Amino acid sequence: MTLETWNMPCELYLARGGDVNPYRPLLTGDVFGDADIPGVQTGGMGIIVSHPCSMRGTGGRLQEALLMAAVASSHRIGKSAWETGYSGLMPLPDLLESNALCVANTVSTCSSSV
Repeated sequence: MTLETWNMPCELYLARGGDVNPYRPLLTGDVFGDADIPGVQTGGMGIIVSHPCSMRGTGGRLQEALLMAAVASSHRIGKSAWETGYSGLMPLPDLLESNALCVANTVSTCSSSV
C-alpha cells in the first residue's frame, strides 16, 4: 500500500493563527485552541471532522454542534509507521511549532458547539 503524503508540512495548512480570516465559513479540518468536546475533553485543541454536507442545515446555516476530535501533542512517528498502524490518528505536523507533531484522535469524537 502506498499512502499519498505532503512534501512539506506547511502544505497542510492554508492559514494559522493571525492569518486566519475570521469571516470565512468553518470547514472540515479547522483546528481550535480551546474546544470543549462532550465526553472527550474540556478545553484543549480540537479539529472539525464533520463532513461539509452535514455541517449546514436549512438555509445554509451552521448546525448548532459539529463533529469534533481532540488534538494533542505526540511523539514523532516515522512516515513508514503510518502504513501499518495509527489508523485512529490524523497527523498534524508543525501545527504548533516546527518539527513537532500533533495528532487528532479520530476514534474519540463527539458533537460540540463551535
